[in-house]
Amino acid sequence: MRQIVLALALLPFIPSPAAAFPARIPPIDQCKGDPSFTKFLADLKRTVAKKDRPAFLSLLAPDVLVDFGGGTGSKAFEDQWEFDPTEYGNLWDQLETMIKMGCAKDGGSRIIPSLPMQVDQDVAMEWVVILPGAKLYKMVGELSPKPQTIPWTVATVTSRASDTMTGVRLPDGREGYVPDDLVYEPIGYRMIVEKRAGKWMITAFVAGD
Repeated sequence: MRQIVLALALLPFIPSPAAAFPARIPPIDQCKGDPSFTKFLADLKRTVAKKDRPAFLSLLAPDVLVDFGGGTGSKAFEDQWEFDPTEYGNLWDQLETMIKMGCAKDGGSRIIPSLPMQVDQDVAMEWVVILPGAKLYKMVGELSPKPQTIPWTVATVTSRASDTMTGVRLPDGREGYVPDDLVYEPIGYRMIVEKRAGKWMITAFVAGD
């Protein structure tokens, strides 16, 4: 049963025609009301704030799924992630972003962020959600004449040529670039949290499909 739940939670979005698609996808929180999960989330937030590596690793299930190439367990996780907060793309920055992006329920599992669980229909475009604080750039290093963006806006991806920015088209027709750390993909990193022997543990921390 766990394998079925995990597979459903990690299903990719397969492009196909969609008559309507939301212009914005703000996070949702379906995970309130369970004191034990509330405690887990508080412990997670405290661990991230302190950047406490051992404490975070203790939240991982022994067989935590790390990638779709067969990587599992704490060692595989440590090999994949940078724990130095001064390094670009480090785990703590990733977790801070994810925790702010809601939590969805899937049976007995909890999915963070909620984004992968929020869109039922397939869409005929490659897209990202614009995160709070993002500005639109005309090109790398040069802001667009109208740089302001609306948080949680769904933007169509127009280019991935840059190593640090994603080319996007906003719903109002403006085009430009947004820093990669201020957009989120529907199949970006997500964690699945499940109860093991009465204890909430992270059983998957993956991206892609």
